[in-house]
Amino acid sequence: MATNSKIHGKTATIFLGGKLDSGDWIESLTSESDFIIAADHGVTHCLNLGITPLICVGDYDSVDSTNLSQARKLGWRIMSFPKEKDMTDGEIAIREAVNLGASRIYLLAGFSGDSRVDHAISHFFQLASFSENGIDIRMMDSDKTAYVLTASDSNIICGKQHASISLIPMDKNVTGVSTQGLRYEIKNEPLYFGSTRSLSNEMLQDTATIYLRTGLLLVIIVSTNLISFSKP
Repeated sequence: MATNSKIHGKTATIFLGGKLDSGDWIESLTSESDFIIAADHGVTHCLNLGITPLICVGDYDSVDSTNLSQARKLGWRIMSFPKEKDMTDGEIAIREAVNLGASRIYLLAGFSGDSRVDHAISHFFQLASFSENGIDIRMMDSDKTAYVLTASDSNIICGKQHASISLIPMDKNVTGVSTQGLRYEIKNEPLYFGSTRSLSNEMLQDTATIYLRTGLLLVIIVSTNLISFSKP
């Protein structure tokens, strides 16, 4: 995770509707959060984990009616939206978190779902959009994390030695990229949109440094027990 972000305001955890790995890493993230939001099927995740969200949002087309009824009986705040809307339930949840004062947001259960690959892809662009607006937003799982770097002199990346790390340009203006601490270093070079050159690199230590002059750069780190090993 990049540690140079200027964090002001609150921290939020959002449970999305995809696959969620179990483990202590969830409590590690939620315990430092000021509030939790459940987006659609995220209601089920919260029920299974015994976690009470501040609010639930969505059209609830992916939630079993029994689970939604249980959430209502527990007194959870349920915000309902029509199925025909201009935003996904995930984006609604992120915007609600920002409106509630969050400047750091953890997205859980966002990497994969059932057959909705379009939602999984859209989550990466949500990372880019909100990062560009100064929100420290990260998609998390027990063995992987993803976030977007914006132009900065120095980004300290915390991960795990031998972890796989991929740098993916999110626009056509990614320039001045330099790295320190990776097996295959990049030295003040552009990364071209659509290129796979910077995929599947390797962290030589638990931290690395990435310099970025312009553009938006998606960072994806994958390693066993990544989050429990290196808490963001």
